[in-house]
Order: sequence, then structure tokens, then C-alpha cells
Amino acid sequence: MGGSYAYPVLETSDPVEALAAAGRLMELAVSGPGTLLAGEVLVHTVESARRIAEVLPLGSVF
Repeated sequence: MGGSYAYPVLETSDPVEALAAAGRLMELAVSGPGTLLAGEVLVHTVESARRIAEVLPLGSVF
């Protein structure tokens, strides 16, 4: 059985908008046993990282 990958991209400076878009994508995702759903946030400044951390408190920071 094959697998498939999709990488939607949203560029925004609004962390609330980004979180809402991620939530909508996760609602559309087909999941089942053995399915992994993951998301990634890429920020370019320390200030952006601080703002996104406020709305994603369980996220990991690298």
C-alpha cells in the first residue's frame, strides 16, 4: 500500500489566523489506525516565535 504526502503552505504574520487554518486542515485530514498527522510552523524572527508560542503552548521549539 502506498502513502501520500501533502504540504499546504500559508504565509501570514497573524498567529491566530495560522492556528485557525491549521485546525481547518486537520479537520479535513483523513485519519485512521497508523495515521500520523503533524504540522510545522516556521518563523523568521524571535518576536514571531514568541507570538506563535502564545497560541501553541504545547509546541516544541527548535
